[in-house]
Amino acid sequence: MHNSPSSSSNAKSSSQQSLLGHSLLISAATLLSRVFGLLRDQLAAALLGAGLYGDAFTMAFKLPNLLRDLFAEGALSMAFQPTFSGLLKKEGRASAYRLANLVLSLLLVVVSLLTILGIIFSPQLVMIWAKGYEAIPEKFSFTVTLTRILMPFLLAISAASVLMAMLNAEERFLWPALSSVFFNVSAILMGILVIVFRISDPRKISILWALATLLGGILQCAVQIPSVYRAGYRFSPKLDFRLADPHLRRIV
Repeated sequence: MHNSPSSSSNAKSSSQQSLLGHSLLISAATLLSRVFGLLRDQLAAALLGAGLYGDAFTMAFKLPNLLRDLFAEGALSMAFQPTFSGLLKKEGRASAYRLANLVLSLLLVVVSLLTILGIIFSPQLVMIWAKGYEAIPEKFSFTVTLTRILMPFLLAISAASVLMAMLNAEERFLWPALSSVFFNVSAILMGILVIVFRISDPRKISILWALATLLGGILQCAVQIPSVYRAGYRFSPKLDFRLADPHLRRIV
């Protein structure tokens, strides 16, 4: 039995409306994230300034932020999502979720190891990354402290990136689109608390700002968990260090 022209036209119209709705949702969430990001930057400039403590935070955040481009929102995301999406369409959810477990398990092990090494060797990393800081002992030691606080951010944001890719592949766009908003909200709320409680110690403010940044990464991951759970995904550790799975090998 063939579909009538009217039913085909209705299906096409419905698909176009759905695509338009998704596009508007992502655009609105992106705009909201940019607005909150601007507020976050303005608060950072006002509270941290451009002196010792502001410089220390900027340099401390550079290393996990750079690694984020590799293990989270950059290379990993571009490699994982097409593979996951293709497997979802060809072999179904069971195979796609098995791949997600392989990727998440390997990612958590590798990034946890990098995080631990980053915390242990923070003085050496800062010495390489922030040339000249060792000449100012207070600035150098404080940058090391902030680096150690911020390193676990990489772990949270890497997991968030995998969940985001999974949800986008399943056309569940709301929470992936909004997740980056929560990263900025965490810092903004911390900035408001600093102002309300009149905290004036720049060292304490910088540490609170670093903790808020870390919390923002955790929230960016956490807000997506209920959505992947409702989709049917359950995390189950599956380690494949030999890369026997061809899909995992392709992503790596």
